[in-house]
Amino acid sequence: MRACNLWEYLWMQEWLDTYTTEPERAERALKELGKAFNMAYMPNKNRIVAEKEQCYNTKNNDRRLLDTSIAGGAKETMQNILVVEDDRELNEALCYALEKQGYHTSAAFSIQEAKETYQSFTGKEKLQLVIQDVNLPDGEGFTFCQWVKAQQDIPVLFLTARDLEEDVLKGYDLGAEDYITKPFSMKVLLRKIELIFKRTQPEQPGGYDDGYLKIDWERAKVMVDQKACAVTPTEFRLLKVLAENQGRLLTYEILLEQLWDCDGQFVDKHTLAVNVNRLRRKLENTEHKYISNVYGMGYQWIG
Repeated sequence: MRACNLWEYLWMQEWLDTYTTEPERAERALKELGKAFNMAYMPNKNRIVAEKEQCYNTKNNDRRLLDTSIAGGAKETMQNILVVEDDRELNEALCYALEKQGYHTSAAFSIQEAKETYQSFTGKEKLQLVIQDVNLPDGEGFTFCQWVKAQQDIPVLFLTARDLEEDVLKGYDLGAEDYITKPFSMKVLLRKIELIFKRTQPEQPGGYDDGYLKIDWERAKVMVDQKACAVTPTEFRLLKVLAENQGRLLTYEILLEQLWDCDGQFVDKHTLAVNVNRLRRKLENTEHKYISNVYGMGYQWIG
């Protein structure tokens, strides 16, 4: 990685954290960044943008190929999220943070673009969540919420600077799952999205059963090929988190946070990998694969 690319990545991480807590400071930083592209040691801005898009597309294509080859041709089932926000920097930051958490995102900057993007999802591929602003260039976001709810009973989360009580109540009256005002915490937003999916997506009652692997969540029992399979408490927690998020890429950070942070223990990726490998040896064979390792990113349940 060239020094300028490393600088750009670190700057983006810092900017993302700053925008959620100090939006005015972040906007000033963006203006300063624009000046930096004119300096001798910085590469051409257009080339950086093109290289970033090429790298992003290549990484996504590689991920799809990897998931398909490991799953034996199984269709990827990552949750699709539509982000409707006319502030392009914030829209990009939101998509970046959501993609990092394993979601697939689509960006729209107006109501018309949002409708066109929604209509592009056909057949089995559907949107699972809309995150939208209220103040949009071609109208109020409330009208798009009404429109999309008439098309599909899809969760909608408002993310807006409109903090009047009447606006918040109107959002909920239109069927919104949540209404978050700016400035906001990215960590809180991500947790709220996670809870929305848990509330709105159907869960397998009582456990998991595909004929070969059977899991009873309440009794903490695992059966493999009709035989009892002994797993440790940590392995069982890991198994439950993965299986309940089928098709979703769970990053190393998400898994470490959900499995160990609550116990106050420090656990690294090596410990996580050890537990995943143990589970694979206990559950999988040449004909049955359940856990996909997306190199450098995390794990995905493909059963």
